[in-house]
Amino acid sequence: MFRYIILFLAVLFLTGCGAHKPGDVSTDKHENINYDGKRTMGIYLFASGNEPFWVVDLNSNDSTKIFLLSENYTLKTKTPDPVFDSASKTIKYTFETGTVLTLTKRKCVDNMSGENNEFSASFVIHNKTLNGCAKFIIATRNPLLSNSTLRLNDIWALKKFNGKAIVPSEFKEGVPVIELHLNDGKFLGNTNCNTISGYLEVGDSYITFSDISSTKKLCEGDFEFSYLEALKSVDSWTLDKMMLILKKEGREVLVFQKVD
Repeated sequence: MFRYIILFLAVLFLTGCGAHKPGDVSTDKHENINYDGKRTMGIYLFASGNEPFWVVDLNSNDSTKIFLLSENYTLKTKTPDPVFDSASKTIKYTFETGTVLTLTKRKCVDNMSGENNEFSASFVIHNKTLNGCAKFIIATRNPLLSNSTLRLNDIWALKKFNGKAIVPSEFKEGVPVIELHLNDGKFLGNTNCNTISGYLEVGDSYITFSDISSTKKLCEGDFEFSYLEALKSVDSWTLDKMMLILKKEGREVLVFQKVD
């Protein structure tokens, strides 16, 4: 019975007494996390681990939420300034309670969901050290972000699609353009006839586009569908002078040129 009471309280904490709020996290670790909703709430860093299940949400309004399922422990506290070391690629947050969250830049795979993360996490709380993964869901809040990655914060025009150079004259309403906003984790752009927008996750090697919405103008041909599917599929990027190359599993999918 005690176990079910803990689970019930955890659901209340994470779902707001039954109402599905943006940024909620299910106690079912296999369920996708609503990162888009978290950004809306001002959360820029999400860290978590399993066995025991724990969550730390760092909020840009200086209010961090900590949740530890095994002890039915929840806390909202002031968000500390990070202390980071570029050489060791670590970032440390020491809270007023003495709790410490340390991030190390290395690939971390969630052992329940299988999700890839850019940082591994070590969370010291109540004299225990818990392990997990972490990601900056608003890229520019990452103090280790390279200058090269910051260059993505710009406007880019499509040059190649699936290995072939596009023909500008075939786009009556202009060549597709994408505008990346690393500060708030969003992007804007257009296809061959519709305007698009959505959410963006970027690190020093990875990139993902999600929750893509579009205006509803009827477009000729199948380019728009293929283009949007390509955006959804990419997982990494490289820069070559003024060219932004988006890849899926190491294969070039989209190439954009910086717009002056």
